[in-house]
Amino acid sequence: MRFFILFILFICYSYFTEAQISVTVKDKRNLQPIQAVSVISLNQQKITESDHNGKFQIASHYDSLFLAHWNYQTILVNLNHDTTIYLISKVDTLEMVAVEGKILEEEKAIQFSRSEIVDLSPSFLSSFNLERNLQVLPGVTVTNDTQSGLYVRGGHRGESRILFNNIPQYSSNHLFGLASNYQEDLLRKVSFHKGYFPSAMYNGVTSFLTVDVDQEIPQKSALKLALGTLSSEAYAKIRVNEKTKVDLGYRRAYLDWLGSYYNAIKKEDLIPIYGFDDFSVNIVRKMDTNDKFNVTYILSHDNIKSSLNNNAIKSDWSGQTLSMNYLKLSNIGVWEFYSGFNSNQFNFIHSSTSETDTTLARNNLNSYVLGIKLFQDINPKLKLESTIEYQQVRGDVNNDWISTSSVDRTLKNDISQIHQQNISSHLYYQINRFLAINGGVNVNYYIRQNFRDLQLAPRLSLNFEIRHHSVNFSYNRSFQNIHYLPYIGFDMPIDMWEWTNETLSPLLSDNFQVDYKVKILGELALNIGLFYNDKRNVIDYKDGSDYLYNPWDHEQITQGVEHIRGAEFEIKSTFLNTPIRASYTYLESERSSDEIHNGNPYPNSYSPQHQITLALHKKINKRLSLNCNWYYSTGQRITIPESFILSTPSNEHTSFVVPVYDQRNNFELPPSHRMDVSMNYFIPIRSNQLQLTLSIFNIYNNKNAYFVSFEKVERNDEPSLIQGHKKALIPFLPSFKITYQL
Repeated sequence: MRFFILFILFICYSYFTEAQISVTVKDKRNLQPIQAVSVISLNQQKITESDHNGKFQIASHYDSLFLAHWNYQTILVNLNHDTTIYLISKVDTLEMVAVEGKILEEEKAIQFSRSEIVDLSPSFLSSFNLERNLQVLPGVTVTNDTQSGLYVRGGHRGESRILFNNIPQYSSNHLFGLASNYQEDLLRKVSFHKGYFPSAMYNGVTSFLTVDVDQEIPQKSALKLALGTLSSEAYAKIRVNEKTKVDLGYRRAYLDWLGSYYNAIKKEDLIPIYGFDDFSVNIVRKMDTNDKFNVTYILSHDNIKSSLNNNAIKSDWSGQTLSMNYLKLSNIGVWEFYSGFNSNQFNFIHSSTSETDTTLARNNLNSYVLGIKLFQDINPKLKLESTIEYQQVRGDVNNDWISTSSVDRTLKNDISQIHQQNISSHLYYQINRFLAINGGVNVNYYIRQNFRDLQLAPRLSLNFEIRHHSVNFSYNRSFQNIHYLPYIGFDMPIDMWEWTNETLSPLLSDNFQVDYKVKILGELALNIGLFYNDKRNVIDYKDGSDYLYNPWDHEQITQGVEHIRGAEFEIKSTFLNTPIRASYTYLESERSSDEIHNGNPYPNSYSPQHQITLALHKKINKRLSLNCNWYYSTGQRITIPESFILSTPSNEHTSFVVPVYDQRNNFELPPSHRMDVSMNYFIPIRSNQLQLTLSIFNIYNNKNAYFVSFEKVERNDEPSLIQGHKKALIPFLPSFKITYQL
């Protein structure tokens, strides 16, 4: 009871204390702070100005502010809490309304400009990886050091979706999560949605990451050259004229060259021969103030060869993404027409020289999208976003297992004639200065050959703000028609995936969440979130299934339910001019299926119960900056044998170790933790700039367990033992990068 009284007193104190409201003014197009914005308080009859960080403070009375700048549209806003105000350039009317629609769509998202997302986390091997950088945020799970993809709030990476200029990407990073398949200079900003999504987003249930490319016409052409430990890259921004620009980018990893050289010296294949390439083109054309056209193309390729321990592996992946966007300002709002495709081709060969077994995999997944969005300002308080989208999916899965000791197996799955016709509408209504509501519905008509399914996904959010306090309640239903069964912890060509059909129901999720935000003592922001996720039709292997040689049928696959509950805490502050971000995530997951462990509940393998992250970015002076991130997570859950049986077949003298399994995900690996740091030093050279970057992954060389291997130990005059050993993958790993900006 006394804690409740203290809490009420704290709220009352925060409300009645004469605090200062902190406001940041940013450019809507590039999210950069705007300096020297004149701010006039109409209620208090005071005049102030934003500083070099775009910030100013004002007494926390309810106030009306008049903001003016010679390069931006003048606006009048009503203010009662800490906020960010976006100004729109006078020279771009179309951008003004289009970005306004984007701001509404991403109202509940966590947004980052290109520079902010790069500074969010030290780079891994001096290469940009968008998804790895987001691991510092609450709710984003760090499952292991080689994680690729987004694991959010206890969901698998296959339950998160990346929308690249509205085009879904089904594979967005290179093997082992080394790098994203596009360069950082291609980006303008990213928006991260978790738990609650705008109605236009579908076919994902835990998170959406929207990536917008850079569409700003530069004042002059520029060239960036970089040489790093893992790769080298070049990126050119070419100003054709005041209305047209062309960006060209290329990156080449040379681990294959280094691996070949090292193996030749050692005269043994110790390091895999691995390399990748990325190529991108980004064209922007502004017809006039009311029309703009953008085309972006990305081509990526991976290739890996290895013959370690008598296991020959050869794998390659090729991915392409094309997006075309056309913005048109009309009397009723801004129209956005978009189309494009994402294609993925996987090839994998594994052969064992000791057992003469061979695994072949040839998988393709291609999607084609065509859509229209309309952003409308119905009145100052009511705004509407409507979307119509058509998506077609084609692909095939061809896996062969050739064995001299057992029966050959073949899996062929033709994924064709999949059509999704999607309609959505989302309203944003500001009831008064304290209360706002937004919500909508997504309707999806799914067709696969003779199978039909109508899918509805309603969303509703209620937001209450007073002074520097904000409380939000939201409900979100979402669905997903693509199903993943991973082979190991990172993307591989032999991962199993399938789309909804007569025997496989779509994954459904109902998400409830409550968020509370408060600004304390000016620079201290506290965010608290509670969430509950109820999933149905979650797929998993049945007990006794052959994990590798697995066809998609009822003999191997089952669907069940999953309940995930958790809490998130985040503190953001500035101490001694150093931005600090700290977060804690608590997760509980519980799955159940009648055909797994007799229907008894079991946890999934990617929901660590506790996770802590600390991040700071220190700008020491104009030339030197420091990034430091620390991660802690309770261990990943895996399935290990409960016991072993030594079996000796008749007419043979050799004993075989037979594992005996009981409960699914019955063992928790030891907690993992590591610290990553990076330093950037800038050297001006006339009008150009040289940047030196030193990054260190796992600076104190903690051996985080990735899996457990078991070995038979012979003992004299005593029975043999089976001992388990934890295996770590990535130790202390420094890297260096030199970047020259022309």
